[in-house]
Amino acid sequence: MRQECGYAILQMPAGLLTSYDASMRAHQAWPLYQRLCKMLARLPRSGYRGISRFMLKPLPSTDADVLREFESTGCDVRTDYAARLCFLKKIGDVPQEGDFDEDLLPNLGTATEVFAHLESPERWEILQLNRDSFCTSPECLGFDVGYWGGDHFSILCDSAVMPLWHPPQPDTFRELAKQLARVNEHFVFGSAEEAAAFRAWYRTQENWAETEMRTDEFCIIQVSRPARR
Repeated sequence: MRQECGYAILQMPAGLLTSYDASMRAHQAWPLYQRLCKMLARLPRSGYRGISRFMLKPLPSTDADVLREFESTGCDVRTDYAARLCFLKKIGDVPQEGDFDEDLLPNLGTATEVFAHLESPERWEILQLNRDSFCTSPECLGFDVGYWGGDHFSILCDSAVMPLWHPPQPDTFRELAKQLARVNEHFVFGSAEEAAAFRAWYRTQENWAETEMRTDEFCIIQVSRPARR
């Protein structure tokens, strides 16, 4: 089964970049990161509304023993417990087969119900994610590029917002800024074509970029606010 759309509950961007910057201050790459930030200073990195933010996930289980086992490994199963429990009950505990993101809810009504159980709802938002077939809507925030499911890796975020796995090399900073010149205020691209152009350039960066394990593993993903009722 190839899933093409769904609803995600993601943390709002406010504060995410500030927290990341604070963590980088103690990192050996801090001077290099400062150089990258200076090169990208004119771009709205703090407004990033793409897929690679903290996404609410369902509880791994309702079994108390299983949850204790997760906690013993350092996994937080207490924060937003009620919302994550509701999430699990809505989607069931049977893994979906195929190309499927288990962190997405099937419809807005279900997402709204889970959202109502959050401890600090002002820190979160519901967004609709689409791939393959895109809609024309004033609620569209833009287009990101990354994994559908998994750890929600975004080549846009990992290159220029919160580099973690595959940071760009210094000799590409200037060209990276040029490639990102058309991002919008949400630090995503305004069209699928612009997102695809950035993906094509990123794929040429053999010295530092992530590589795809299968064809088009880097998906063009439309990010939209839910349609107003």
